[in-house]
Order: sequence, then C-alpha cells, then structure tokens
Amino acid sequence: MMGVIHMLENYKMYKDGKYVFISKGKRYGERVELNLDIYYPRVNNVSIHEQYGDKDPLMKIVNISKAGVMLLSKAQLKVDDFVNFLIKIEENPSFWCMLQVKWVKIVDEHYQAGCEFYSLKMEEINQINDFVEKSKI
Repeated sequence: MMGVIHMLENYKMYKDGKYVFISKGKRYGERVELNLDIYYPRVNNVSIHEQYGDKDPLMKIVNISKAGVMLLSKAQLKVDDFVNFLIKIEENPSFWCMLQVKWVKIVDEHYQAGCEFYSLKMEEINQINDFVEKSKI
C-alpha cells in the first residue's frame, strides 16, 4: 500500500518497506481526552451496526494518544480484534482508521478496550500528534 505506514509489534514503523520511525514506550504515551461517538464501526471487517440496529453510538473514543485510543463499546471486543471506523480530529477531514485491540475489560456492562493504530497515512499521524500535543497544555 503506497503511502501507508505500518506500526509493528517491535515498535518500528515502516513506509514502503523502509524504516521510518521508532517510538519508545508508545503504548504508555500521553493520553488526552477525546469524546467521539462511533456509529458504524466494523470489527474484524464485519459491520456490527446491523446486529444492534441502534440509533445510539455503538462505541465511543474516551481518549487518544499518538499511538492509539481507549474505546467504550456496547459490542464485545477481544484481544487481537481489528476495529475500524471513521475518525475526525477537530476541523480536519475525517479519515478511516484501523486499530488492533490490545487489552479489554468490562466496565458497567460495556467493554473498555485499549487499541493501537494499525496503519495510518503520515498526514493522519500528524493530525493526531498535533491534537495530542496541543491538548496536553
């Protein structure tokens, strides 16, 4: 995939097969609040909207870091599931993101999940980084 950066388990990022960036301790980076409702998520490439037929959001982003998000979900999530949906950071255009679930716990009948971004374009990474940096202040 031209122009897509893949974040691998060993914390290295590659672009078009070439080393681009390594982030030390990325899963423990600075997290900032982002309350974003998600209405049409896909889990393991299957739409879960039809299963619930709900007009309310099925998931919500609670916070975001440079490497991932924390989700609250009505739908069951398991470690290593892939979740994707549209995300909008401030006034920037929305973009499609894919995340991999790294941990899950049940909180008040919802699934709380820590997820890492799986692949993003450099422009999307920059939007997230800028938002996190600006929101820390």
